[in-house]
Amino acid sequence: MVYTARMNYEHKSPIDYNKAMEITGNDTELFEALLEAFVQSNSEYISKISKAVSCKNAEDLKLYAHQAKSGLASIGATIASQFAKEMEYMGMKSDLTNIDKIFKVFKKELNLIEEYATNKDWIKKDY
Repeated sequence: MVYTARMNYEHKSPIDYNKAMEITGNDTELFEALLEAFVQSNSEYISKISKAVSCKNAEDLKLYAHQAKSGLASIGATIASQFAKEMEYMGMKSDLTNIDKIFKVFKKELNLIEEYATNKDWIKKDY
């Protein structure tokens, strides 16, 4: 497990703004649109992955975590993307040891991203 040790992490922001600007070519309007799209799909990510976790369905976990990983990377959500990558890897290996703990931290991170995205001062916000 590559990222399990990070489960007690502390950080300032759920979004790496510099990374997001690199990805979007410094297009803040595109970044804002991507954040909005994330907020709209956040509950879907949580729901699908939650179902895979509760059913201990490694194949579905791999699929949905992969989708989440890509979406999160596109908005500069590097920490959440790393947790999604860890869950994807767990699904690939069919080893769901500690999945409940990792998923709990992942959900917390998604909620921080949603809070960041819905804050009117999102560019300036520093957690």
